[in-house]
Amino acid sequence: MSEETRTGGLVSKLLKAICLVVIFGVIAFLLLRIFLAEYYPARMKQLYPSEELVAAYEADPSLEMHRQRLRISYDDPNFSLFMASNQFYCPTTGEFQITLRYNNSTLEEVAKDFSLPQIPTADPALFDYSLVDNKGNRTPLTCVWTESKFMYQYMKLVTSDVDFSKDPGWIRIEVYYKDAVDYGEEAYSRIPVYEKELVGDDTVFTLRAEELVPW
Repeated sequence: MSEETRTGGLVSKLLKAICLVVIFGVIAFLLLRIFLAEYYPARMKQLYPSEELVAAYEADPSLEMHRQRLRISYDDPNFSLFMASNQFYCPTTGEFQITLRYNNSTLEEVAKDFSLPQIPTADPALFDYSLVDNKGNRTPLTCVWTESKFMYQYMKLVTSDVDFSKDPGWIRIEVYYKDAVDYGEEAYSRIPVYEKELVGDDTVFTLRAEELVPW
């Protein structure tokens, strides 16, 4: 076998190896993206034991909670700034809990959109969060837990003041940048987090004492 033939064979094998590495690298990247798209830290998937919820459970251990699968979990189909997940609510007490997540790249967009001199540091206090229903009722949300994993920031948002007796047709979460809060103007981010027409498909469960143990 000539030197030229051996060299050609080595080059061919090298090119095949490079192709395999690229293919497996792309597959691994796509699998990682799929995993991260659905990943939420354990605490962000749990109920927060608010004082109101604990008191309601102590008064009625058969208290039922609802979970509704969100039909839309993001604010924009093309370039989502925020995503919502792990919703819990109690029609009896007005408890409503939701986990909000954003990619660190969202902070770059905030800096651009509000002409900030630099990209802000991840902080729940950067934003104002509230629930708004189809009748215009607004309920402030409180951030009780935060966590940072990979390229995402997670926030557990809670309120005990949703008045389900007003029979909302839908509820959405609205997010405003802290220095541009004007409820008369369109929110920076809006995500539907409750739809009355989907209540029949809710997952309903009875609270257990261990679910209300503080982390």
